Amino acid sequence: MIARRELLAALAASTCAPAASAALRPPAGPSSLHGMWSIATGTPLERPRAFKSLVIGEAEARAYDISQRGRVIPIPGDDVGQVETEWSEADAPLSRIRGEARTSTVVDPADGRLPYSPAGRAAVGAWFARMNDVRGPEGRPTPERCLIGFVSPASAPLVYVRHTASLRQFIETPRHLLIRAEDNGDMRLVHLDPADAPPGPVRPWLGVSIGRWEGKTLVVETSRFNPSETMRALPVVLYMSPDARVVERFTRTSPDAMLYEFAVDDPAIFTQVWRGESLFQASRAPMFESACHEGNYSLPNILAGARKVERDRLATQ
Repeated sequence: MIARRELLAALAASTCAPAASAALRPPAGPSSLHGMWSIATGTPLERPRAFKSLVIGEAEARAYDISQRGRVIPIPGDDVGQVETEWSEADAPLSRIRGEARTSTVVDPADGRLPYSPAGRAAVGAWFARMNDVRGPEGRPTPERCLIGFVSPASAPLVYVRHTASLRQFIETPRHLLIRAEDNGDMRLVHLDPADAPPGPVRPWLGVSIGRWEGKTLVVETSRFNPSETMRALPVVLYMSPDARVVERFTRTSPDAMLYEFAVDDPAIFTQVWRGESLFQASRAPMFESACHEGNYSLPNILAGARKVERDRLATQ
């Protein structure tokens, strides 16, 4: 609740900013990012092995889109059913960017795969190992505790996961851009004036985002991620360290489309800086409430089940 109040206070202050902040204002009219956007796409983060190139022809793209309709992609580990019943938006087609059907969000490296280093893969393995930690609530993943949404839905980079809600609301003020996710209501505040950012040691949820306008493109650099916010996407695993640096570029290309480009620099996890591109579509759909139960059901039951397993094990010794 404190973080939410701080966000609302920052937005309220920004609307009362002095005239000197006029230079920070986003472009008006067609270049504005303000509004509701769907980031849904049938283009996966990594290129499927069946495709040999980033761009494919329309006939092949249509055939792939048809093959994916209604398909639900399971996430690793146990699932309680909501993937199939609540969040599935599996019928989005491949993204067409600059008129080309794309087979992966990753555009560099050329193979469309995330360039994990051996240390990065070890970090991913350690994360999955921690998912079996039932000693106490602190060991459980952040979505179970309703701290942030599943796989950081408002964090940088904005990568679509097919079993999560797709809407992102962009709210512009003279000094800030607020990115609000449908999943869990997560909100990321982009500071257009670096002086408004939190002080150096602070690592808030979703990191610290500093933005600047370069013509019609908003460039956002995000760093200082929270150490508990490392897993960004499943089932294609996108894992980043707290010291990652992400540069995003948002460009409204038409009344109904926004080109989204990003680069991830994280030498602790990846062998190189890697880049991705996606296309967001304007939406008139309403956001549905994502009512996280604050752990009052799932978390006590998980821990209670673990204690029973421990008691049963002791009883058989």
